[in-house]
Amino acid sequence: MKIMQLLSIQRLNLGLKSGEWIDTGAGRVIFNDVLGHGLPFYNEIFDKGRLKALVTDCHRRLGPNKTAEILDSIKNLTFKYATKSGITISVSDVDVPQAKYDIIKDLRIRLRILKSSTEGVL
Repeated sequence: MKIMQLLSIQRLNLGLKSGEWIDTGAGRVIFNDVLGHGLPFYNEIFDKGRLKALVTDCHRRLGPNKTAEILDSIKNLTFKYATKSGITISVSDVDVPQAKYDIIKDLRIRLRILKSSTEGVL
């Protein structure tokens, strides 16, 4: 079985009704497995906004301690499969906003002024 392979599943512990089948992917089954019981089966793509909604839903249903455990499990799952897939991120993949350089320049000026005042130059 491949991670992107389409599956038809029928399992009561996924929150499905008796005899109900859904089409999903192996990755979604693995993802939902770390969510455990108490949450529905999420058969959808998770972007940043949807993940935020999941955390809110988890917190509302299961409380802060269980939410923290689930988030740790999601993080570990993410690292596991990112490592297996060989995904890498380079510094050149990240866009650095111009404001960062302006902030650093301003802080260097302030540091020089502060250093000068402590050395008695000012």
